[in-house]
Amino acid sequence: MLPSKYLVFDFGGTLADYENLPMAWADYYPTAFEYVSRDFNITFSQTVISQATEILKSYNARFYPRKTEISDTTVFESVNNALKIPADPKQIAQSFYKFFQEKLVVYEETKYVLQELKQRGCKIGVLSDLPTGMPHESFLEDLAKIGFEFDLSCVKSSMSVGFRKPEPNSIFEIARKFDCSPSQICYIGDEEKDVQTIKTAGGYAILINRKNHPQNFGEDLCISSLKELL
Repeated sequence: MLPSKYLVFDFGGTLADYENLPMAWADYYPTAFEYVSRDFNITFSQTVISQATEILKSYNARFYPRKTEISDTTVFESVNNALKIPADPKQIAQSFYKFFQEKLVVYEETKYVLQELKQRGCKIGVLSDLPTGMPHESFLEDLAKIGFEFDLSCVKSSMSVGFRKPEPNSIFEIARKFDCSPSQICYIGDEEKDVQTIKTAGGYAILINRKNHPQNFGEDLCISSLKELL
């Protein structure tokens, strides 16, 4: 039995995943810039795409870890120094991430498990680190594809809060929305930083290890499917 009814989920690798993409997406940046080219009807030279790719890579938290988040506007203002598109940086960011969003696949059991947990009286939140410069609005579009009605006040991303995991600030914010102590929250995620985040906040760490790789990050419980939460 779960030790608490207050459950917070990571997104990528936990509720859904971006099919056939590695954790660091930099190799696919040039392809994503083709979507920007199409949306804004501008042809970029390979030199421009290479420049924009290198700028975006310089912000990539997988390569250069950081505790505080950098806004989508700041990131794509820098990227636009190469692209030179007469448009709002957030619009450019949303266009860029369409390529990756098309690859989203929701795990088969996700919607059913969330609905069942809600029926059993659980409070459900989401906390996710976003890819470099991805707008929170784009993340919410992907979350909506699950088909579950989330309380959006309990849905946090690194972009909406301003901190990246393992900083526990987002857990504290969700705890206030739940009206509970951070120590009462169970956080379900698939990476070491997910475990570190909730342990730092004093809560209960559940690692989802879908491929049953031999690993231990100090979690309190390890599962291989969300169905095990039931």
